[in-house]
Amino acid sequence: MIQDFTEANTITIDTYQQIAPIYADSHNLVRLPAFWQERLQRFASTLHSCPAYQANPALPVLDMGCGPGRDSLLLAQMGFNVLGADLSESMLDEARKRYQGQPGGERITFRRMDMHHLDLPDASSTKFMRPVRYASLRGTAALNSGHCSNRQGYG
Repeated sequence: MIQDFTEANTITIDTYQQIAPIYADSHNLVRLPAFWQERLQRFASTLHSCPAYQANPALPVLDMGCGPGRDSLLLAQMGFNVLGADLSESMLDEARKRYQGQPGGERITFRRMDMHHLDLPDASSTKFMRPVRYASLRGTAALNSGHCSNRQGYG
């Protein structure tokens, strides 16, 4: 049992570095479950109705733990600018390789980032962000809570 989590990031990164291509093959648009598409649509609808987003829709939506970028691409195809962030450079390489040149791909920036140390611009309203579970199979998404609520339920 891990007593402290100082090694957790290293273990996670090492694992995903090894399995990135296999993981990307199993988490693609072809294999997207219908319920997942519906949940992303609900997330997008909530975000579009958020006054904080409406005030500055050019700011990117953060897809933290984006892995091979499937959800980043779907959000970009819904019209959002997206910052896809992940600990694993191999996962980000898969994302860049798979979605470069795809419709919406130009709206995505992929960056290596740790969710414990977000490197975001001052204008990103991170001081208002709170974790919101938007799907039961996904960790958390960052949703500006300034004037938004999670009434629709995401998981």
